[in-house]
Parts: sequence; C-alpha cells; structure tokens
Amino acid sequence: MSSICIINNYNYARYIGECIESALQQVHPFDKILIVDDGSTDDSSQIIEAYVKDNPKIEVVYKNNKGQLSCFNVAREYIADEDLVFFLDSDDVFPPDYVQQIMQQRLNHPADFYFCEPTQFQSPRSPLTTCQSGITDQDFTWEISTHTTRAIGIWVGSATSCLVVTGALYRRIFPYTPEHEWRTRADDLVVFGAGILGASKRYLPSLTIGYRVHQSNAFHGRRFSEAYEIRRLLEIERYFNTATTLNFLSLDKKLLEPGMLREIALVPARLRQRFQLPTNEELALKRSRGLSRLVRKIKIAVRGPRP
Repeated sequence: MSSICIINNYNYARYIGECIESALQQVHPFDKILIVDDGSTDDSSQIIEAYVKDNPKIEVVYKNNKGQLSCFNVAREYIADEDLVFFLDSDDVFPPDYVQQIMQQRLNHPADFYFCEPTQFQSPRSPLTTCQSGITDQDFTWEISTHTTRAIGIWVGSATSCLVVTGALYRRIFPYTPEHEWRTRADDLVVFGAGILGASKRYLPSLTIGYRVHQSNAFHGRRFSEAYEIRRLLEIERYFNTATTLNFLSLDKKLLEPGMLREIALVPARLRQRFQLPTNEELALKRSRGLSRLVRKIKIAVRGPRP
C-alpha cells in the first residue's frame, strides 16, 4: 500500500512552501507527493520547482485554471486502488507524525475513509508539533451510512486537509463533471460520495492537522447570499442524482428509511450531534410533517460543520 499526498494549489505562493515542507518532513514518508497547480499566476511555480529538483518523490501537474474539482479529476490517473490518498490544501500543513498515525489507524482499524478535526492557526507558521489532539476515547468507525446519506443528505466529514481515502474509493468518486460548479468545496464530493457509495468512515478526533485561517479562505468566515445557497443546493442535488443513478441506487425516502434507522442506531449518542444526525424525536417529527430531504440538505450543505 502506497501513501500519496495530493496538494492542490492556486496562487498560494505565500503558503505553498510550508505546505510542501510539511508533506516532506513526515516521520513516515509519503511514497508520492502529487502537486496539481491550477494555473497559478503568482510565484507558485518557482517555489514548487525549487522543491522538485531535490525531491524525486514529488510530481507536478501544471494545468489551466478550472478549480478544485478539476485538480481532483486530473489526479485520478496517478492513483491506484491499493493506495491511501491524503488530501492537502496548499495553505494547510500536516504535523510531522500525521502520516504515521494514519497508517497505524489503517493497520488497526481498516476503513475506506478517515477524517480528523482541524486546528486553526493564523501565525506565519503552524504551531503544531504533533497531530495528536489529546482526545483519546472518541475515535469511531461508522461502517455504513449510505441509506442515511441518501435519505437525509448528511455531511459526515471534515475540511479537505482532514480527509484520507483509499485509492479504490477515490477512483469511484472521480472523475466527476461539471467542473465549473465545483471550483471550490469539491471536498464535499468526497464526503457525500463516500456516504452514497457505502464507504466505512472512521472519525478521528484524536488527530488534528493545521488549518490556516486567512483572508483568502474559500469558506471560513465568509457569509454567502441567498442566491449562492440556492445554487449550492441545486449543485448538490445534481450530484446526488448523478451518483445514485450511476451506481443504481435509490433516493426514495420511504425505501431508505428502514436502513437509515438501523445505520443511525450504530452511532454512539455522543457523536450524533457531530455527525449532524437527527434524534429519534426529530425523525418522528420529520415523518409526521412530511419534510423533504431538501430541507435537511440546505441545513447541512450551506451551514454544515466546517471550519
């Protein structure tokens, strides 16, 4: 099993150096670091090339600017089913023991999808010297959430740089079009796609990565218009319809409800809120009022639990 780090970059010359260094300085080295530069117009390429010449494990793809999803689509051809794929935004950083800890999790708790929590920072360099958060008793594997994802559109994941997936799952999710609808927040396709496809998800609050907060964050601290929220909902709807159709899966809420109830019962009560899961009382209320899946999706997709 090879470990691959995918770094997607667009005009983050001021951050890309520290990002690459964090990938190179892992106690358990990556087998490959794939940098996909999305048509940067700043000094990113010069900085990237300075690292490439001394590090044969780094591969770079320079492409026209089409957004984050296009970067994930391009990366697919470099990934094999048996790989373990780490996502890393070019303004974020991995603590030096992060890959080591994930590989240990992979050995002890095999899953298709791993996600941890971000630690936000604004300083010039990440303050993290370890990925271990100190939370030791809440790691959990949700073996399946496909009925729940399809029935009520739950978003069980974290920010891009907190996600790790198997190569087999990556290659099932990508490629996806239309790319222009997912220039940002394409990590939602990883989160939703994993759920739709029946992936096992392991939640790791015991681990953390460095999430940089700055004025150019695509999501953090931003307020979005009502028109944006509506467009976002439509884009997610299109993805659900496409992903379920391609995999011969149903979106019929009545058919999905029994499986959904069984899946939710697998989740410890302490994690229900973090996973944005309804309580038994809320489920009963939804049934009695006939609320649609779309209402739930608006809540998760637009105001979901993201840093």
